[in-house]
Amino acid sequence: MKAGDVLFTLDARTDQVNIARAKAQLAKDMAALADAQRQLARSRELLAQNFISQGAVDTNQTLVESQQAVVDADRASVEARGASGAGSGAGAGAGAGAGSSPASGAGSSAGFETGSGSRSAASAAAVAP
Repeated sequence: MKAGDVLFTLDARTDQVNIARAKAQLAKDMAALADAQRQLARSRELLAQNFISQGAVDTNQTLVESQQAVVDADRASVEARGASGAGSGAGAGAGAGAGSSPASGAGSSAGFETGSGSRSAASAAAVAP
């Protein structure tokens, strides 16, 4: 063993899986929010025609607000995992998680040399002094 030799590397695949899960949950909850918003719009139209009560509209409004809070929490989770985990970038919008799964090959060989000759950003390595 000589100075500069890699002693060990830490595998970041678990962190990458957790980030992918958080992004998938965000995408799922964003779809639920969009559905709740459509339901609210429909219920407002029906209220204008006196087909439903104000209470039904209020219930749909509460559902939209609740779902928005869930999406906000999901975004915070993705950002926190991205900042502390594999460095896959924070922030996610619609369609989050596309191409970010470990199976896509992005960083799935953590700790090994990549095609460019540099170690993956998702890995951590200890080097001999």
